[in-house]
Amino acid sequence: MTPPDPSARAAALLSTARFTTHQPKVLEQIGAHHAYARGLTGKGVRIGIDDSMVDYTQTEEFGGRVKLSADDGASLAYQYPYADSLLLGDLPSCVVFNPNCQVFTGDSQGDPEAHNRWVRQIVDRYGWPATDDSVFIEDTFFPESEPFFRLYRWYEVPTAYGRVGTHGTRVASTAAGRNLGVAPEATIIPIAQNLTDDQRANPVVENEVRYWVMSLPDDLRREFDSMLGESQTEAYAKFDIINRSYGRPLFDPDAIAGELFEDITWFSTYLPEYLWSYYQIDTPADDKTILVYAAGNEGAPYSGLGADYPYWISVLRGHSLSVVATDPQTGLIAEYSNRCG
Repeated sequence: MTPPDPSARAAALLSTARFTTHQPKVLEQIGAHHAYARGLTGKGVRIGIDDSMVDYTQTEEFGGRVKLSADDGASLAYQYPYADSLLLGDLPSCVVFNPNCQVFTGDSQGDPEAHNRWVRQIVDRYGWPATDDSVFIEDTFFPESEPFFRLYRWYEVPTAYGRVGTHGTRVASTAAGRNLGVAPEATIIPIAQNLTDDQRANPVVENEVRYWVMSLPDDLRREFDSMLGESQTEAYAKFDIINRSYGRPLFDPDAIAGELFEDITWFSTYLPEYLWSYYQIDTPADDKTILVYAAGNEGAPYSGLGADYPYWISVLRGHSLSVVATDPQTGLIAEYSNRCG
C-alpha cells in the first residue's frame, strides 16, 4: 500500500479558516500546514508565557490547556518589593488616592502555591483588577522587620487588561490559541511579568539581594548557591519552551559587553552553581528548555538585549532564539523589526 502523501494534505490545509481568516498568509510562512499535515499540533508541549498576565478565563480560546499551579511552573502574581515605600512603591498612592485600591492579607507559611491560589480566588470573586497598581497582597509570613525577607512580603494581583493591554493574552493566543495559535493543542503556563515602566524598586532590590549574598559566610553561601541552582533546574524542567516577547532596546556593544561581563563575573564569584543552571550548561541538549525572545520593534540592525544573548554568551547557542517580525504580504522581515546582526 502506498503511504499517504502529507504534502497533499498540507496544500488542502491552506484553504481552511485557520489560514484564510484567523492567520492569513502568516501560518503558511512558517510552514505550519506541513506540521499539521503530519499530525503535529503542539499536544504535550509545555509553553511558558513569560509576559504580562494571560487571561486564562478565555476558555473558548484556551480551553482547559492553561496550567495555573506552581507545581506546573505558573506564577500568577507580580512580586512587589517595597510596595509600601513612599519613595519606591505604588501602594501608598493607591491607598490614598484610589478608592478602588484593595489590599488582601494572608500567611503563605512559605508555600509557593499560596500566591497563585490567592490570585485565582481574587479573580474568581472580583474579576480582573480594573487598573494596574490597584490590588495588592501582603504575605505576613515574611517579616517586615527583616530587610531581606521584606522583599518578598508584597505582591500585586496583575490585570490582563492593564497598561500593556492584552499583550500576554495575545502572545499566548498566537502561540497556542484554539483559533489563532500556531500550536492549538499545546499547554500554556503563565509566568506573570510586570512589563510596566514603574518598577523603580528593581535596582534597589538587586543591590539588596547581592549585598545579602555577599554577606553570607562561605559555607552558607555555597549551600544557598546549590539550592538556587537546583531550584532553577527544576523550574526549567517544567517547560519545553519559554516565550519572552520583550527585551531592552540596548544596542551599544560596549555597554552590553560591560554589563554582561560585570554580571557574569559577580555570579561566577558568588553563585556559580546558579549561573551554570541558569545557562543550562550541564543539561543534556535534548532536555534543555528552549528560550524564545522577541528581537524587538525599533528597526535596529541588532536584536535587543535578551534576544541577542547568544551572540555574547556562547553557551546559550542552540537553545535560545531571536524571533523577528515579518511582513505578512511578502514574508520578508518587517521594516520595523530589529534584525539579528
